[in-house]
Amino acid sequence: MRKVGAKTLAELRAAPAETILAAAPSLGFRPIVDGFFLPKPPAEIFAAGEQSDVPLMAGWNKDEGFNFSLLQGDGAKRPYAEIVRGIFGARADEALSLYPGGSPEQDNASARALGGDLTIIHATWSLIEAHKAHGRSEIFRFRFDRAPMTPPGWFGERDNRDAGAFHAGEILYVFDNLDAFPWLIEKSDRALATLASSYWINFMRTGDPNGEGLPGWSSFRAESVMILDIPASCGPEEGRDRQLFLRDATATIGGS
Repeated sequence: MRKVGAKTLAELRAAPAETILAAAPSLGFRPIVDGFFLPKPPAEIFAAGEQSDVPLMAGWNKDEGFNFSLLQGDGAKRPYAEIVRGIFGARADEALSLYPGGSPEQDNASARALGGDLTIIHATWSLIEAHKAHGRSEIFRFRFDRAPMTPPGWFGERDNRDAGAFHAGEILYVFDNLDAFPWLIEKSDRALATLASSYWINFMRTGDPNGEGLPGWSSFRAESVMILDIPASCGPEEGRDRQLFLRDATATIGGS
């Protein structure tokens, strides 16, 4: 309201859309502690056990970092280790032990892994951990591993064969709508879409993705993760050491 120059809700509603967009944060969605819908910061709500203790389904895609690599944009021409030191300061050596560099191949792989963790995965992991620590309801955690076969040029000049299970690639599967994009679809993709959408529908109906004829999806309270791939299967959590480091390091440097 201050940026727009509005003193009342009516003035804010009357402001042109362009003015509202210009005043909005450049990127990101952050909770607003308004004292009504959200009376306290989420971390305080969970710590007090005041959150809605309901079943949770949450997860991410295996290759989130394809879209969020640190070696792009302003970081495209900077050395990978320099970027890491700029983020983590005194804890950079710890970060580099978990996201190692040294060769162009290692730098690129770790820049992707760290970029994906910082942008998407760690926040989701933290939400799941908060539910697990401060609630009793079941948690169904997943990782989407299927790499959609996108046509050449789908990612512009980047090689689409390098995309893997990229950010948002699961959406067409969980909505069982594979024909929405001109991807190269196989019979196995359609089977995975039927499976994924069945899990999602069951969860929306009952709070549990499991159902007749579907591979069993164990609760994350038993430390089991559903790997949505061809075929789908449950497996143990991977990469916990990285998330524990990020939890501690971001708190130290004033992050999440």
